[in-house]
Amino acid sequence: MNAATLHFAQVREGLLFALLPKSERERDPLIAHCEDYSVLRSRSPTNGHELCAWTDMLFGANGPKETAEQRRLRHAACLMSDVSWRAHPDYRGEQSIDLIARASLAGVDHPGRVFVALAVCYRHIGDGKLQGPDSKLVPLLSSAEQKRAILVGAAIRAGVGAHQLSSSTISASTTSSSLGPVVDAPDADVPAAPAVSRAAAS
Repeated sequence: MNAATLHFAQVREGLLFALLPKSERERDPLIAHCEDYSVLRSRSPTNGHELCAWTDMLFGANGPKETAEQRRLRHAACLMSDVSWRAHPDYRGEQSIDLIARASLAGVDHPGRVFVALAVCYRHIGDGKLQGPDSKLVPLLSSAEQKRAILVGAAIRAGVGAHQLSSSTISASTTSSSLGPVVDAPDADVPAAPAVSRAAAS
């Protein structure tokens, strides 16, 4: 690609961007991609937003401290947390890494992409050690960010469990509801959220 072609491509993309509605231009590219991907691959895309709000309470004033960028990545992980549900439960962790770490995400660097992938992976496997080629991604994160990925994964697991318990309670106590189910199918194979040590929360 020569300089003239590159220049033309930049002008073209700029014109297309300018034609978008203001609300669309102001969307976070990473969150927008995760929302769209969730619609395509998750069982109930609204659950991702509910997990964002639920984990916001955990990471509030009295919870683990986080920067604006860390909050953004946590929200991305919540939105992508169910994209590998079609895989066998034993392989949902590694399937999550395949789908997320190698996806064409925008608005995020490589460590950020790996963080989201690992957080969703740990949502499925707990804090177990990764095996095989996927384990080579872990060193892209600092030790603190590796612990944080485990913590965010555990928070998502707890949120999913609380959501399913709430849904089951509602179903058992009512014969009909205009609101519909919270989730379209409970995950009987999702184990309980692992205990998180103080070291992981720091």
